[in-house]
Amino acid sequence: MCMSNSSDESIRAALAAEGIENEITCAKAQGICKKYDIDPSSLGVYCSSMHIKIRRCMFGCFK
Repeated sequence: MCMSNSSDESIRAALAAEGIENEITCAKAQGICKKYDIDPSSLGVYCSSMHIKIRRCMFGCFK
């Protein structure tokens, strides 16, 4: 069974390792999800709760 690494702590650590503090592009977020095996929905929820803006959304969800 494939387990994703989607706890708040693992997401925080991944974002910190990538130097993300206040905002992130959609493409960068997707890359982080793949690199650190993080569920994209969990990353989105975490970013929202921590007021990290998602910019240049490739799906038109965020501006």
